[in-house]
Amino acid sequence: MSEAARTTWYMTDEEIKVMYRQAKNRKEMVGIIADMNVRSKAEVKAKLLSLGIDPMQDEIVKNPSKAFQSRNKHGYTQKDVDVIKALAASGMTQNQMYKALHIGQRKIKRIMEENGIPQNTKRGCTPWPPERVEQLHRLVREGYTNGQIARKMGYSHVTIWQRRKRYGI
Repeated sequence: MSEAARTTWYMTDEEIKVMYRQAKNRKEMVGIIADMNVRSKAEVKAKLLSLGIDPMQDEIVKNPSKAFQSRNKHGYTQKDVDVIKALAASGMTQNQMYKALHIGQRKIKRIMEENGIPQNTKRGCTPWPPERVEQLHRLVREGYTNGQIARKMGYSHVTIWQRRKRYGI
């Protein structure tokens, strides 16, 4: 694995902070962020520390009155809207948001519709780990066809074609 591939994160610092801070179960969110960025939990914890968040202890609300934001008639806050915007921009689908945030699917759909947030319905939008991309590069360099590569890697030839297109191979 190249050094450049290990330094690249699939999510921005802001997306990582928003996802972590909004999670009801922060310990589980560390694992989700690790999976989304093809990293270990230890690397995610180190990243959070570098962003000024201590994942080992929950943040203490210094001003409790600010913890309760005004809700609109449907029961969500502007903070909910901002989180869902960030997650949608990172490529998460509504189903992934529902699982990560523990917010009802209807509520997520309503927030997205009312605030003009585009839905991400792409299937297979999860990035491959750098090792798998490197394996694909190597097999293409060796002259294998998409069908042969698919059999070797355990995917369909259509998946291989799509990934070659996505990664410019």
